[in-house]
Amino acid sequence: MRPRHTTLIGCLVLVSALQGPGTAAAKNSGGLSACDYRANFGDVPCREVDRSIAESAAEFRVEETELRRIVRCESRFDPHADSGSYKGLFQQDSGYWPKRVTDFNRHEDPDVSGDIYSPFDNARVSARMVAGGLDDHWPNCG
Repeated sequence: MRPRHTTLIGCLVLVSALQGPGTAAAKNSGGLSACDYRANFGDVPCREVDRSIAESAAEFRVEETELRRIVRCESRFDPHADSGSYKGLFQQDSGYWPKRVTDFNRHEDPDVSGDIYSPFDNARVSARMVAGGLDDHWPNCG
């Protein structure tokens, strides 16, 4: 007969192994990772959401943590978030979105397709806005 504490430790080790290596990092991210909220957002894995933010921050040389705070506040990292006229990761205003995409594509390469629900399009356009000093578009989340 195995001692009770040995069985408990064995169970904890098994649970830890099943959770995988990314779980410890997610718990230490302070809620600033998409994987802290869900493994998948419909057809978009949490790691792709995180990658879209990290790459956009690097591309436009803005603080990744600042972008993550905005996204956590606006959409809880859900690229399909929809709050009326506000949509996507950064809750871009759908009324202004076409103009922002046109302006982005005129000045940046590669272009964005303009899919407001694409985490990559939404993050790139938003990161460019933050880099340009337009972070006042998220007054409650900065």
